[in-house]
Order: sequence, then C-alpha cells, then structure tokens
Amino acid sequence: MRYFWILLLLVPLFGQQTFTNEEVLGIANQIKELQYSDSTKSIQIEIYEDLIVQYEEHARIDSSLLIQKDEQIALLMEQNWALEKQADLAKPRWYENKWLYFAYGSAAIIIPTYFGIKIVGSTK
Repeated sequence: MRYFWILLLLVPLFGQQTFTNEEVLGIANQIKELQYSDSTKSIQIEIYEDLIVQYEEHARIDSSLLIQKDEQIALLMEQNWALEKQADLAKPRWYENKWLYFAYGSAAIIIPTYFGIKIVGSTK
C-alpha cells in the first residue's frame, strides 16, 4: 500500500511538460503566421460574417420582444383600470351594511336576555 501512495505522488511530478523559451517563441510565431495567412483570413472573414448575421438575428428578436413586452404592459394597465372601475361599480346590497350587522348582533343578545328575565321574574 505504501508503494501505491508513493507512485500516486510521483506520477504528477513526472507528467508535467515544460517548454523552453525557444519553443514558446516558435509556437507564438506559428500562431501569428496562421493568423495572417490568406487562407485563414478568408476563414476569419466568414466567421465574422456568420457572427454578424447571428447578432442581427438576436437584435431583431430582442426588438420584437421589447415591443411585445410594451404591449403586454399596456394590456395589463388597461385590465387593472377595468378591474378598479368594476370594483367601484359593485356597491354593497342593503343587507350588507356593518351597522345592520351590529344591530343583528345586539338584538341576538338583548332580546333573549330580556325575555329570560321576564320569564324568571314572572315565576316568582
């Protein structure tokens, strides 16, 4: 088991690859040559043209979404106004009065109490 751990720790040390300064400069020069060669320029232009087409498509979609959002906001504001007007038009019925509810509650307590006192008082 001990050899396994030693092997596991040593493998990453030998697995790394480092480049010398000359190799790095050579790679950088090759990248520059590829960037400025005629064949890659046409490929890059095609890529850029494709990107422009995609950006125009996204811009068109975004503008249509903005227009639809504005329409949706206008419709929601109109609906809100209609619901507020409907709430103003809905008046309570005559029996939905809070003072009438108070009178019902008071009568429900006072009348049985009054008759209860009369009945108890007449039996004596």
